Amino acid sequence: GIKGGTQSVIGGHSFNEFWSEELKKWILIDVYNGMFIINKSSRELLSVSQLVDYMSGFNADNLDFEILVDRKEPLNKLKLSKYFFDNRNLFFLITNYRIKKVDAFLKYQNIVPLALLHTSLIFFKRYFNYRFYVNENNINYVRETLKPILKYNYAPDFNAGELAGAVAEDAFAEA
Repeated sequence: GIKGGTQSVIGGHSFNEFWSEELKKWILIDVYNGMFIINKSSRELLSVSQLVDYMSGFNADNLDFEILVDRKEPLNKLKLSKYFFDNRNLFFLITNYRIKKVDAFLKYQNIVPLALLHTSLIFFKRYFNYRFYVNENNINYVRETLKPILKYNYAPDFNAGELAGAVAEDAFAEA
């Protein structure tokens, strides 16, 4: 996700979701840190859209990390809380991941400045698209935060008013 609430990019953290046939839902997993996000009281494993719902409703106190592996050093929960539990963060899914097209440009990164390569990818419509998770509580914040971006539109399920798990799509590649 993107660290929101500032004018500069602080960075982010990558995580995944997988489908649980047993639970019949998507589950957020942070493979790098070996953990899930859970509801403290119910011990329910959360999906990204559920996490966004908690965060946009200012309910981070109801969330915790479920550690999957023993570690030599304990996880820095304060740092992880900034990535997962800050209500200013934007969570997104990368779509149209055009790895071959992107790699064709990025192989020149030792010759051409990386910023120019990424600008070229956007200009030639080779860049990925980003789908931002939104709901009725955070849509205005997402719109305001994404204002400087070239173009964004909303997924059909959001326009139809079906807010659960809806996402806004930033169409970088269509700029």
